[in-house]
Amino acid sequence: MGEQSQARCRTCGALWHAGQWTEGCVECGGGAMEIDCLICRGRCGSKWERAVLDSNDFGDAHWFGTCRLSRP
Repeated sequence: MGEQSQARCRTCGALWHAGQWTEGCVECGGGAMEIDCLICRGRCGSKWERAVLDSNDFGDAHWFGTCRLSRP
């Protein structure tokens, strides 16, 4: 099975791959598999993707993405 098919929260049991997440759960971190840009809170329109293995391994939400408004 691939990373996406096993995408679930080990803390609360939410099935991220099914769009589930739990409010207040640190490992869920406010979203399932995608979340609005964490830098500008979504103003740039960018979606960040969950790093499933890192989220599970560290017990808190890990995301990867790029803000379209931030400058290098």
